[in-house]
Amino acid sequence: MLQVLNSLLPIALLVLLGGALLQLRFFDEAFRRGLDRLVYWVALPALIVRVLVDAPTGEVLESVGGMLIALGGATVAVAGIAWVVAKSIRLPPDEIGVFTQATFRGNLAFVGLPVLALATSHHADSSTLLAKAALVFAPTMVLFNLLSVLVLIAAQHRFDKTLPWTMAKSLLLNPLLLACAAGLAIWRLDIALPAAATTTLDLVGRTAAPLALIALGGALVSYPVGRKVGTAGLAALLKCAALPACALGIALWVDLSAEDRRTMLVFAACPTAVASYVLATQLKGNPALAAAAIVVSTLLSGVGLAVVLALS
Repeated sequence: MLQVLNSLLPIALLVLLGGALLQLRFFDEAFRRGLDRLVYWVALPALIVRVLVDAPTGEVLESVGGMLIALGGATVAVAGIAWVVAKSIRLPPDEIGVFTQATFRGNLAFVGLPVLALATSHHADSSTLLAKAALVFAPTMVLFNLLSVLVLIAAQHRFDKTLPWTMAKSLLLNPLLLACAAGLAIWRLDIALPAAATTTLDLVGRTAAPLALIALGGALVSYPVGRKVGTAGLAALLKCAALPACALGIALWVDLSAEDRRTMLVFAACPTAVASYVLATQLKGNPALAAAAIVVSTLLSGVGLAVVLALS
């Protein structure tokens, strides 16, 4: 229990710090958005490249397929369940896709990777564990994007002919996916980076976890929740409880190791991604429900992450 608290308390305190600093106007919303960009475009890509270039050959790809099967299978299953639930409770068209997206699109960048980085920082094989996480992260992000667009469009029966190009461009220019590709290429080609480059990547990458969690704390007090807490709470339960439970069942079926299971379950237990709010507004989904789902699931996810780390 003490180990779990030592892993979770710094995470919670950094999130609270971000919220407090914004509330106290130590920094404003414009600074918070700039912090988001710094983490998304610089710090997290540096962390991903750094952990991949030094990954032990032959160990990283082992069991990554099983982790992707577990997480991807649970994602698709819960999305289907959420769609049926949304229809059965008669949500309006602009809420069906938003509700469904909120149940499966996890905040892997600002919660999953930082939590794993902090939780494994004292582990002997931390670089290998984070390298595996990065390789699971990339295709899962692609799945999230494709499935999110699908449910948001299907809910309102709309299709814009420019949408496929917009989706392709967003994936090709995603800095986190590009960092995964670059790190994997350097690793597979056995390219020796200069010491100055690896040190710079290391220093910048270390800022990713604390800055991401501080930015998340600020975001929580920035989004309007409105009157959608009830519907958002149901989506959050599916996201933070049903999805990890489904992922665990598949993980046991494919016989993942305890360490790989923990990595996959941390990703599964992540709250709804902040990016879901942006996509919902772009595709004419209900913004109040999207914001509420982010806030409620983030608050609820602490329980799920605590259980995952306690059982690991």
